[in-house]
Amino acid sequence: MTQHYTIKQIEWRNVEGNSSILIASVGVIGTYFIKNFKETAKWGHYDDLCFSGLFPAPDLESCKAAAQAHFEERVKQMLDPVESQWQPIETAPRDEDSAPILLWSEGQLPVVGWWVEGDKKWRKASYMNGMYQGNLVGRSAIPQPTHWMPLSAPPTEKE
Repeated sequence: MTQHYTIKQIEWRNVEGNSSILIASVGVIGTYFIKNFKETAKWGHYDDLCFSGLFPAPDLESCKAAAQAHFEERVKQMLDPVESQWQPIETAPRDEDSAPILLWSEGQLPVVGWWVEGDKKWRKASYMNGMYQGNLVGRSAIPQPTHWMPLSAPPTEKE
């Protein structure tokens, strides 16, 4: 199964007063730095627990690439691999006050919807004016879904 996530690029900045050192703070992962002196370039990493040392590389871009690879590996170590986010429909929330979820029925495209207790059916949802609403036109029922998954957060303006 393909994992779906992206890891941002490290954003480097010069240390004030020293143009030969680049530094990047990456939250809980720690801080990366590059020392770029005349004919040698080295990169390193430290966090609250340890200093990883200095690692030589042929040039500044190689240091950045090596630090990025180290950063990505550390991020991946913190992720729990998920075989599938699809869950059996029996485990889906059936509270009309719960957030909409993604529903999948055999032979159909996934749809956003929720359980309507009064109808004892799953209903499609529509997204209007920044919020989910029940499908008011005909309130069409969808075929009995077999699986569901939570919706991810909508993109921000930066995305």
